[in-house]
Amino acid sequence: MCAVPIGCGTVFELSPGTGGWNESILHDFLGGAKDGSNPSGPLLRDTLGNLYGNTGDGGANNFGTVFKLVYSGGTWTESVLISFQSGPNDGIYPTGALAMDTSGNVYGTTGSGGAAGGACNCGEGIVFEIKP
Repeated sequence: MCAVPIGCGTVFELSPGTGGWNESILHDFLGGAKDGSNPSGPLLRDTLGNLYGNTGDGGANNFGTVFKLVYSGGTWTESVLISFQSGPNDGIYPTGALAMDTSGNVYGTTGSGGAAGGACNCGEGIVFEIKP
């Protein structure tokens, strides 16, 4: 869980400016059931310029999310594509980079969850696919 005033993480852009770099905040994560927290891994950009990423925590079950940022009308809007949930058919705590195929399917991994097994008998993670 993230705390105020520290916050839950951001997506930002750095652009060159005179005498240094300019930072623009694209999204502030709020955590809780409707947003992720603690973003991790690099962002993925599709051919339309939309950004995709994951958060290690937050979402409906506090097990992490995959999100999408869309730029329109001068602002970025975030939507949560998946809130991970515990259980044998879903992973938890997404980690690492996302990948996208030519059909727009997004792929990634989780660090835990999935079918029981491994050293902890708690699931050692999954590879997931999100279809548009």
